[in-house]
Amino acid sequence: MENTSADKWISIIKRILLCLKYERAPQSEDGQLIAADTLLLSSELFGPHTALEKVFWDIRKFPEASSSLNLYPISSEVLQFIEDAIIFYEQSIKE
Repeated sequence: MENTSADKWISIIKRILLCLKYERAPQSEDGQLIAADTLLLSSELFGPHTALEKVFWDIRKFPEASSSLNLYPISSEVLQFIEDAIIFYEQSIKE
């Protein structure tokens, strides 16, 4: 059975929810694996269209905008975790 992009995103969200439940920081090993997977999946989805990717993530931060586009609802805590994890991940690979 092939995993769709939606299945992969849902898996990432579930992993983040577990991190939040067990108080694992975005900087933790789990958080950093999630950041790497999120960046990989975003790359698969958007390819070289980084401007489109930025618009998509900006829209995700606003529940009303996401809802109007029929996007799966994501809590602000999950979005903040993703953002923090990616920032830390990108800083750590530059060092």
